[in-house]
Amino acid sequence: PYTNEGGHSHITGGDLDAIAAAPADKRVLKVSSGSNPKNVAGSIAYVTRAGEPPALLGLGASCINQAVKATAIARGYLQDDGVDIALQPSFRDQEQNSLSLTLVKRTGEYCTEVPGEKELTVSSSSAPTSVAGAIAGKVREGERCSVVGIGAECVNKAVLAITFARQYLKDNAVDIKSVPHFVKVTRQNGDEVTAMKFTVLAEQC
Repeated sequence: PYTNEGGHSHITGGDLDAIAAAPADKRVLKVSSGSNPKNVAGSIAYVTRAGEPPALLGLGASCINQAVKATAIARGYLQDDGVDIALQPSFRDQEQNSLSLTLVKRTGEYCTEVPGEKELTVSSSSAPTSVAGAIAGKVREGERCSVVGIGAECVNKAVLAITFARQYLKDNAVDIKSVPHFVKVTRQNGDEVTAMKFTVLAEQC
């Protein structure tokens, strides 16, 4: 199998039944920039219905964007089953060059936002570590927040920010996960575009 430093293995040539039946560290789907998000979402839903959700591996902003889209779509596929999933990203190497998107089942109703959440916007000029500091600050203050990004670069930066925020909150014995979903955003010129919104959910470790 393909192995990475983040502890996940991908079963080379394995079909979905093999992945669904595999141990947690091998229950992995690889996502490329050319992956069809709806197809990946179907695979996520299939594996999740068989037990626990898979992890998603992708290298680069385009791959991460496709993986996040697939997760948002898969949430809709699983809604009728009374199941919801959330993202918990982590770095796969000490150099922090690549990410593993661990998917986890969550309890409670299908979530698109939480009351009173503060929306943080990621732009092309945003530094993920700065956004991470803002997320961690909101969580420490007991405030609810979400992160919004438009386009692959900003979605990738949002995922990086959530990953860094998880690290920043370790000393507080708090972890976070996020539920991605599509939203409509109106630009300053009046154009309406589709964005990705990550609603951040915090929990004591």
